[in-house]
Amino acid sequence: MEKIFKKARVAVSLIDIYAYIFYAFLIFFVVLLFGIRSCSMGNSESAILKSNVEQTDANLILSNLLRTPVILDFNNPKSEITISDLIILWKSDKSYEVRLKNELNSILSSSYKRCVVFCIDNTQFLVNDCFLFIPECEDKYSQLIPDLNREIIEVSINPSPTAVKEK
Repeated sequence: MEKIFKKARVAVSLIDIYAYIFYAFLIFFVVLLFGIRSCSMGNSESAILKSNVEQTDANLILSNLLRTPVILDFNNPKSEITISDLIILWKSDKSYEVRLKNELNSILSSSYKRCVVFCIDNTQFLVNDCFLFIPECEDKYSQLIPDLNREIIEVSINPSPTAVKEK
């Protein structure tokens, strides 16, 4: 009877050893599988994520910029309009150009330290020093504003224009 119990103990301990080996291989396989997957997809996913964050930030900044209040007449403090309203006024009357440039400079230069290109229907307004950059209007960060004459004004922002390459 005692031989049977000894064989049973040996069999139970062999099953335990096989179970530990199986669990070790399983853990190794899972770590290997997820480690290879994260290395191969990490660069592309981080680039996509960075691009989406940059695009979201630029669209949010443009949206907030267009909603920024501006006092049109300093003698009348209740004459508050938004930047988008000022753009509509500038589109119909070019005498508002200096005022629009000043407002865009004061708002965007506080947010950005480098060159920013703000475009209204391909008319560029450059903020900060842009002599080292190629100013161009990009329509990937753009919004549309309805005009008083039932026309559409396209407004876009390029917060990171291409730098001029040195020769």
